[in-house]
Amino acid sequence: MEIKTWYFAFISMVTLCLSGCYKTNAPDPSKIIQVTTLNPTDIEQRFTSSGGTISFTGAVTTITAYGVCWSKKPNPTVADNKTVDSLSPDRFSSLLTGLTPNTIYYVRAYATIADGTVYGNEFSFNSLQVTLPSVSLVSVDLVTQTTAQANYTISSNGGADIISRGICWSTNPNPTTFESKTKEGLSGMGGFADALNGLTENTIYYARPYAINSLGTGYGNELTFTTSISGITLNLVTQIGSIIPNVDTVMAIGVLLPVTLLPNVLSYGVCWSVSPNPSITDDHSFGNDIKQYKVLPQPGRGRGQTYPNMSDLRFHSPMTDLQSGITYYCRVFVTTSAGTGYGQMTSFVAQ
Repeated sequence: MEIKTWYFAFISMVTLCLSGCYKTNAPDPSKIIQVTTLNPTDIEQRFTSSGGTISFTGAVTTITAYGVCWSKKPNPTVADNKTVDSLSPDRFSSLLTGLTPNTIYYVRAYATIADGTVYGNEFSFNSLQVTLPSVSLVSVDLVTQTTAQANYTISSNGGADIISRGICWSTNPNPTTFESKTKEGLSGMGGFADALNGLTENTIYYARPYAINSLGTGYGNELTFTTSISGITLNLVTQIGSIIPNVDTVMAIGVLLPVTLLPNVLSYGVCWSVSPNPSITDDHSFGNDIKQYKVLPQPGRGRGQTYPNMSDLRFHSPMTDLQSGITYYCRVFVTTSAGTGYGQMTSFVAQ
């Protein structure tokens, strides 16, 4: 019995000795290096930036890995999401990706040496919420009796993938996706051009772009346009004249090409505004004369008369009372007994 007691006492002493020797021979890595976490910046819905600094407080040793780790729970470790950076460990930047929007995360820098892993101080941040996409309508052009083209830009997806995008239009203001629309599939951001079909001639339309993500539908600004009328092929081109009589006047040249049968011409000229797609309800002036036409003129014909088989109509109209340094939008028009048709819009800065 005494021998067994002595034996167990001996074993316990040896175990304590070995344990003490082991602890003494295993240095604390936090006494060799110091890690500091950088406060997260550029926080978005699905990513953010952080980083850290590493300095030696003991003997210089090899750093085998470093970066930042993050989790939805406090005190993240390298067993959670992490980056493995490879630039300078003195001060490094890390991009945290794959985040869930509107979620609290905890992040801290880390550095691993042969003796273990050291963690820096902890920061928390809240990833941004998903917002509606940002989209804007740039222009509506190539307008005919039944078609047009809308050019638009998606500048932000709101932090979530675009599910659908396009143009919606109506004869009433503020059209929505429940009305006529184009529908394009998944796509990124940038500029796009959609064809609008099935329009009615000589009709005022309102159009605006839309983009849909997981949150909902974002709409852009609204523009109006007027489809052309029967008997007029809307190849009306607005050209800024090269001769500017004075700082308050710019000359526009209208061209109508070609027409097989033109209804009674009641008036023609140019309209202008500080907003896109001006109409004859804005500032406008009438054409001074017909510069060229490829039919034999007959006595008494002029404005308000019929020009059968006309293939080339040219006129010039002045835009007056302009203000220097202001951007103006203008387009030529022809009004016949069937209605008013407009040319392609152009813009200029008054000098």
